[in-house]
Amino acid sequence: MDYLDDCLLTGLKELYSYQVVDVNKKLSIYKDYPDELKYILYGRGYTVTQNIEPHACDRDDIESKIRNKFYDYVVYSKIEKCNDYFDLVYEHYPKNRIALLDGGDWMNIHPSVTYDTMFFKRECFLGMSNVNYSRYFNNIKPISFAYPTKRVTRNKNKSKLLSTINPLDRRTYFDADNPLEYKFKTEKEYYEEYQSSSFAITCQKGGWDCMRHYEIMGNGCLPLFHSLETAPPGTISMLPRRLLLQIKTMWEKNRDNLVDNYDEYSERLFDHFINNNTTIKLAEYFIKEMNDAQK
Repeated sequence: MDYLDDCLLTGLKELYSYQVVDVNKKLSIYKDYPDELKYILYGRGYTVTQNIEPHACDRDDIESKIRNKFYDYVVYSKIEKCNDYFDLVYEHYPKNRIALLDGGDWMNIHPSVTYDTMFFKRECFLGMSNVNYSRYFNNIKPISFAYPTKRVTRNKNKSKLLSTINPLDRRTYFDADNPLEYKFKTEKEYYEEYQSSSFAITCQKGGWDCMRHYEIMGNGCLPLFHSLETAPPGTISMLPRRLLLQIKTMWEKNRDNLVDNYDEYSERLFDHFINNNTTIKLAEYFIKEMNDAQK
């Protein structure tokens, strides 16, 4: 699985339905994807699977359509894993109508940036480690994960202050008898844990941008972002870093005041989230960047 691919494709499908052609059909995003297959995916397939109603999509005559520039844009989610038709696309399409996504946890830029196409980079730190690719920086745009638009839930009737899930302690979300098995056997059970909690701890995982951040906020809970102040510039680019840092600092130094003003902070965070961090907003951001590149 590639979460960035899942999130952006879901958002584009939410916006444009069958007009978005996933040439190699991404079976897991559709609602008819079987549960028995979902639960063997990474993270049990929570959040990013079964979000789109099945629909007909024209996947015929791909090569002919590419030659005739039938598609507005051509997007490769992982060029190092799948480069189907790339030579043909590269021959017939302007570079600013081709987008490569780098959704990996690493900060180093993938060499495919040298194709000089539009390049959307998660963990987009344009520092010294990427100096070899500095001539391409103008083509690189930051991008992040997102939360499926129709899954957003707000429960204001909280039963606990802090969620039991603590990513700094694997025992809080993996089974004690089987360290590879999640404690939460269903997506609903997992979400309800966040929905019933006022706050939940989150942190950097493989990369600073992590699906857990969005799952916490998408279920109406405020994240306490461990070590947020050390996140490099260019990472978690779509999140309200200053607000999240304020929430974290108040939890550590003035918790009573934070709790007393919970509704205010919740409203501020939810307003940002609903306008920036859903899959449909991610897709709108992507399309805007691609459209701007044509000007």
